[in-house]
Amino acid sequence: MSAVRTWMLLADRAEAKAREALAEVVRLQRILDAFETPAERLRELHADYCERLHRISDTPRPMSEALNLRRFIEHIEGLQADLERKRLAAAAAVATARETHAKVEQEHTRMRGLADRANEKIRRAAQVAETRQMDALGVARFNLGRR
Repeated sequence: MSAVRTWMLLADRAEAKAREALAEVVRLQRILDAFETPAERLRELHADYCERLHRISDTPRPMSEALNLRRFIEHIEGLQADLERKRLAAAAAVATARETHAKVEQEHTRMRGLADRANEKIRRAAQVAETRQMDALGVARFNLGRR
């Protein structure tokens, strides 16, 4: 296998890895974006139940109703904390995937450059060989003409 084919093969493999890494970034970003809707819904629920608790504290109501609302608010806060932990983990995964993609893309660029240099080296060698052949042919014609 020629050096050029080897470099081109390595560059193609690096390009495939870069595409895979980018697809992983996109996939993880979608997961991260999906956290926004439930987080917004939990914020709305929390605000609604806090408002309800505030309203019933102004009027005489059974104590159990206020306790139930407080427990539900605590449950919502627990869900919010859990969702935030998962969101932070997803954000970290996206950041890691972006770094990996950047490294793989850099490797692809390097491999493509090496392949291009190998192609250029072969092209120059062919050009030098052609020039030498033309020079040799010119010298041979000149020598034939002198005889």
